[in-house]
Parts: sequence; C-alpha cells; structure tokens
Amino acid sequence: MSKVRKNYIKTEKLEIVSQSLEEDQSVKDVALRFGISENTVYN
Repeated sequence: MSKVRKNYIKTEKLEIVSQSLEEDQSVKDVALRFGISENTVYN
C-alpha cells in the first residue's frame, strides 16, 4: 500500500518558507510543526 502524498498550495508553501527564514525559528522546528522533513523545507 502506498503513502498518500500531501500537495501544498502556494500560500502554505509561502508560510513554511517565511517561518523558516525568521531568526528565532529553526528549520527543524518549522519542519516538525508542519509534519515535513527538513530537506523538503530546503528544496
């Protein structure tokens, strides 16, 4: 059985990126909050 892949809309992507660029937020924390891997944030 395959895993269902989550598709993010543009506003969700912008929110993830903007939060990861804030000085008090680490990429690891943002990734955990959104349930994605750190590599996904970097890509």
